[in-house]
Amino acid sequence: MAEEFTSVTTGIATTPVMSQYTEPSLNFSTLNVTLGGNDTALTFITSGPLLDLANNKYFDDVLLSSLVYVCILLAIGLPGNVLVLYVYGFKWNHTTSRIFIMALAAIDLTNCMSSMATELYLLTHFFKFDFPYVCKVTRFVTSFCNNSTTIVLSAIAVDRFKRICRPLEELIDIKTAKKIVLFAVVIALATSWPLFVLYGTHDLTLKKFKNVVLIGKTCEIEERWIKTFYPLLLVGFLFTCHFAGDILFLVLYIQVGKAIIRQRKNRKSLKCGNRYVAPEISAASCTMDELDGKPTEMRSRNFSFVVWNKIANNASRSKLTIAKASERPSGKPKTLRSEIVRRQLSKASGHSNASGALHAGKTTMMLFLVTVVFAISFLPYCVVVILRATHREEIVNLSNVGKSIYNLLLRSYFLNSVLNPVVYCFVSQLFRNQVIAACKCTRGKLQRTNLQMRSNQGSRSR
Repeated sequence: MAEEFTSVTTGIATTPVMSQYTEPSLNFSTLNVTLGGNDTALTFITSGPLLDLANNKYFDDVLLSSLVYVCILLAIGLPGNVLVLYVYGFKWNHTTSRIFIMALAAIDLTNCMSSMATELYLLTHFFKFDFPYVCKVTRFVTSFCNNSTTIVLSAIAVDRFKRICRPLEELIDIKTAKKIVLFAVVIALATSWPLFVLYGTHDLTLKKFKNVVLIGKTCEIEERWIKTFYPLLLVGFLFTCHFAGDILFLVLYIQVGKAIIRQRKNRKSLKCGNRYVAPEISAASCTMDELDGKPTEMRSRNFSFVVWNKIANNASRSKLTIAKASERPSGKPKTLRSEIVRRQLSKASGHSNASGALHAGKTTMMLFLVTVVFAISFLPYCVVVILRATHREEIVNLSNVGKSIYNLLLRSYFLNSVLNPVVYCFVSQLFRNQVIAACKCTRGKLQRTNLQMRSNQGSRSR
């Protein structure tokens, strides 16, 4: 196995290159160096069979598991995100959640098509990746996708908080959601450009035999930036943003969770005691996404109209009689108009609250799980990048198993671009149904196309 070094000529007196030989299949140069007063000729090989051998062995021992991992993610992520864009783009009501989910799917699809596709080639040509601008662009795109996802998920957390905990305040409407997505794109572009500058072709010095040094090239931070403070500054910025995002997610979703639990307790007490529901409890029906895009006054009027319409209909169909046996030993049951209104209001608001909370609960749970997947998948990447910037020598000296785990963790953030469609399928019955319908429709079209092609071939053969 080739052994990595940061430099093989550090602290060594060197003389100019004595000879250089180049063929299409083999590039090497010979350099005279002084070691302990003795002249030694070192041969530097930058391509050819020896470098191919080192590359293939490193791939088999270290990178094969990463390649399998990326292939599986691509097989899930590409069709999954395309289905999300199709279902939410053509089969879903226009809501703020739809805007945010489509934005996440577009970002994830971009990450799959750009970063993951390039990663496949990089993994199989790890010591022979001499494409500096491809490296710069893909690392820039990766950072752009991660940063924009963080902003969109933060907006989703704020949106869920306002809908569940502050339903009668001004909510994020569809127009505002689109502006937030555009803002996320602009901020992500503004914060991702350092990777375009720092990353490029990085020379890896590989020692295979005595006096023979293999020089590999890969996609990493360029050597001129390695010993500067810029990589550490980038890592600090990355860690700070991720930590701040996690804190925001945690605080907002804790408040949302408390509100949902409180609403469920109120509904249970309502069913048991049939008591009056406070206005703030009944207002939870306003968390439904169907009221997106409407002003606050219109949302309140619509909600009031629904509740009072149910009261009028129920009161006109039947009369409520209330007998207080404990207060009157005997007598006719007494009908109280105020009691009719109170109980009908309690019943109507209870039904409205149940349906609204059910809808909001499932949507909130789905988006919460998407946020959890992002935070968990991004955390190992942050840790590994920090270790690479602060303990580079220790990482270089890891065993093959350690390097294999290191490379897997370095690509852990790819998970958040793949698992979102899986989360939607598990949580949303409507999304599952639409995906099944789309697959059946595609299968039917393929069968009809095959039958038509066979019939055309049969008619031609005749």
